[in-house]
Amino acid sequence: FMQDNYKSLGPNEQEDLRSPISRWFVFNAFFGRNWFAKRIVSRTMKKRMNTPDAQPTLISAMGFYYLDDPENFMRNILAKPPAYAVYLFALCFDQSERGARIRAHPDFPAFAEKIGMVRAWQKYGWPDTVHPTPGTDGSNLRFTCS
Repeated sequence: FMQDNYKSLGPNEQEDLRSPISRWFVFNAFFGRNWFAKRIVSRTMKKRMNTPDAQPTLISAMGFYYLDDPENFMRNILAKPPAYAVYLFALCFDQSERGARIRAHPDFPAFAEKIGMVRAWQKYGWPDTVHPTPGTDGSNLRFTCS
């Protein structure tokens, strides 16, 4: 997929994945579950996230999703909110193990509150995987996730 769709990636991603070796590391970190590739890619992504002038990109946050790293997934979105962040929010409700791990993470309620998800749920309805604590409107982190 990465090889076939390389030219349709954004300019930042094309630059980062120009080398076939880089593509091998990313593919094996995200989909191959190679521990060494995962470690290298994670360190690279954390360095980028912690660089103040690095441009926020969708793929930089999504990479933490594919690394099964909910904490840094949420942290990256808050630190460097990319355009089209709504796509990243949708990943939190993906009916996969990764989506479930994000919702189960202890930082998820505060993350959801901070980005405005709770206000949206109160206005438009709660998703199937999130429920306000009975007798509350879900404010102040009073909701549960499954």
